Amino acid sequence: MPKVEKGRLSGLWGMHSYTSKELDDWADEIEAQVTDPTNQDDPKWLRRWAGRIRRLAQRKEKAREHKTRQ
Repeated sequence: MPKVEKGRLSGLWGMHSYTSKELDDWADEIEAQVTDPTNQDDPKWLRRWAGRIRRLAQRKEKAREHKTRQ
């Protein structure tokens, strides 16, 4: 029986091709869905997903700053 593995942000949608600003904007959109009354997704899941995207954006920004300092 195959093992179930956690999905990765960089895998399916190619998150490494987005800029940190685009990822931040996307995380904002996901967090806005939490308060949307027509949304049927779990708020905890949306917050967790937005947090993962935001952390990736922060790492990308930090890497960009590191490259410019060198």
